[in-house]
Amino acid sequence: MKRKWMTAFLIAIMICLSYQVVYAEKMQLIYDGETHLYELVPISLYINGELTITTVMPPIQIEGNTLVPAREVFAKMGAEVLWKSAEKSVYITKGEQLIVLTIDSTEVWVDGEIKVANMPAKLINDKVMIPLRFISEALGFKVQWIDATKTIMIEEPIVVAPPVVVPPEESEMPEEGTSEELPEETPEPNLSFKNMTYDSSLNALILEKAPGLTVESITVQDNYIQRQIKITLPTAYIDFYEAGIWEDTNSAVKKIEVKQSSSTEITLTTATIKALNVYEYDNKIYLQCVKPKEKYGKIVVVDAGHGKDDPGTTYGSLQEKDITLRLALQLQKEIANDSSIKVYMIREGDTFLTPMERAVVANEIQPDLFISIHVNSVNNNASASGTETYYTAKADTRNKIFAEMVQKALINTFGTRNRGVKDNTFVVTRYTNYPAILIEIGFLTNESDRQMMLSAGFEQKYATAVYNCIQNYYAQGLNETY
Repeated sequence: MKRKWMTAFLIAIMICLSYQVVYAEKMQLIYDGETHLYELVPISLYINGELTITTVMPPIQIEGNTLVPAREVFAKMGAEVLWKSAEKSVYITKGEQLIVLTIDSTEVWVDGEIKVANMPAKLINDKVMIPLRFISEALGFKVQWIDATKTIMIEEPIVVAPPVVVPPEESEMPEEGTSEELPEETPEPNLSFKNMTYDSSLNALILEKAPGLTVESITVQDNYIQRQIKITLPTAYIDFYEAGIWEDTNSAVKKIEVKQSSSTEITLTTATIKALNVYEYDNKIYLQCVKPKEKYGKIVVVDAGHGKDDPGTTYGSLQEKDITLRLALQLQKEIANDSSIKVYMIREGDTFLTPMERAVVANEIQPDLFISIHVNSVNNNASASGTETYYTAKADTRNKIFAEMVQKALINTFGTRNRGVKDNTFVVTRYTNYPAILIEIGFLTNESDRQMMLSAGFEQKYATAVYNCIQNYYAQGLNETY
């Protein structure tokens, strides 16, 4: 046994760096209604001397506790992982052992007893993540942390005679990372507006129906970059709804503001980007904040590179930020003609977000595709030309697949020099947790490429080529295969 542990330890030292290649990039983690930048050193996980690499999420540490994907890790320990949607709980069974964890609760049912874990199970990037040491030891496994190599060694369980527990009813646990997993929990706020209530279980502001008010008469402006949704009622219901402000920074809806002028305006400020469902039930109007993926079946984020005080590359009076915006707006128009796809824009005017802010926006939206549009240049080399498309190599290879589609389509459309599909670590492709590419259509510093970008119909040809690739991506079911 000691020899086995020593072998595993040496393996950990030798391949630690190669393991970090898989998960070495910093990650955006979304949990508890907020976005966090994860920068800790990657963790190597060994189960019975065998390196275990999880594909949906790597092991991560929060407040000194290691969390791992529920099914991927504990299936390797011979356990079954089930999901009970009505209870919002994860069931782990191994033989006659039963452990039940509830999302965001530190109380854990372990073979008929309630025990308290240091860290609750959590939804992180829409994936069920559970405390590794607590559950492993509850199953009888030996857990050892090796700080020098950031390695966790888990060994076969100590045989004990557990009490007989009736197993739960069979219920299939959804694939980790799908929209079927638990919605985020929010505390019950104290809302006292006249004829309005806030239901934290639904993340919905519920309006008593004012005379003449209908769902169809309500207009919605989604200012998602600001995490605000503005709802305008058709008239000023001064006597029916009360003006005022409610705030709770710990809630999914952080602020509700009601203004009365020529109309009644309600502004919802959310912790993360939300979409709005508006519907009537039992003579009440529901304004329900949901994740974009819960409202739209297909989502694409389009990012026009640079903006405002960051012009990007320039040539004379030509600025990259203007060209990328024209291309992005044309692509938005092309996608919007397809009612089955929702398109979100990083910018629709001369505004600016940092590359990291763009990745954060994308991660909150949870798109099927993120497309960043750029223009190339090189100093003192006017002969440099052509089109290239970038992605960042990750366990999820769909970004590379889509990059290859787009590169081929643009080369066929414009006949530019094929500079290839390339792996790079641009911030927007590296930190976006969903399939992301960055397109460099051509060089402003090259006469031929520049004239192409100034030619009539350029934006439309570009948008059509990229949109056709989006359609092909969905037609192949790539949005559903990971």
